[in-house]
Amino acid sequence: MLVDSPLADVGAGADVVLSDAAAHHLSRVLRLRDGAAIEVSDGAGHRADAVLTATGARMTSEVDAEVAHLPAIHVLQGLPRGRKHDDVVRMLTELGVDRITAVVAERTQSPPDPTKSAKLIERWGAVARGASEQARRSRLPQVGGPVALADALADLDEDTLLLAAHLGATTDPLAALAGSAASVVAVAVGPEGGWSPAEAGRLQSAGAVLVSLGNSVLRTEHAAMVLAGVVAAGTGRMALPARPWD
Repeated sequence: MLVDSPLADVGAGADVVLSDAAAHHLSRVLRLRDGAAIEVSDGAGHRADAVLTATGARMTSEVDAEVAHLPAIHVLQGLPRGRKHDDVVRMLTELGVDRITAVVAERTQSPPDPTKSAKLIERWGAVARGASEQARRSRLPQVGGPVALADALADLDEDTLLLAAHLGATTDPLAALAGSAASVVAVAVGPEGGWSPAEAGRLQSAGAVLVSLGNSVLRTEHAAMVLAGVVAAGTGRMALPARPWD
């Protein structure tokens, strides 16, 4: 269960506050009672065992600090129709990606009103938080956007390997990953219809390798998950065990 206060300097026996939403979920949805064993995390890589109390939770173990996985995985997602980006954020969070940026592309249908960006970020952040708790992540992904492709590319970390899914590309993403020592791997997936030719050129000018996702045309929300999954496997993340349920 995610808590809003940092756990780095908190020890066993300390009391931590649960949000009203978290307390409601534990007591009303999961029907847990005082004394039930839970796990708490601060979303910044720190987690600990705890038990429920009448006012929150009490830590029963020292804090375990999780080392951030390298390379980090950053997904640039061409903004799809409706609320499909919610699904993208949910699935990528479960997969364990580190950063998700929504991109307004040429083929984005009904681009969002810029004045509503704050509300979108709030909603996507809530989706990421719920998915992190379900997946037992100790680190919340950074969720951003919606931004123009040029701005997203300008905001990439300096030491980034950029892979862009593009119809007609023939490069295997695993081959593009081979031998890379980049600290960040960014994957770019267009909206419905993919990246336009001009955007594909812009991506290449920014150093992107255009890669194939096979000979099937995937839905944009699935393409992001597939390419990020290939990167996760190719960089060793799939060899890391998940924490077992007690």
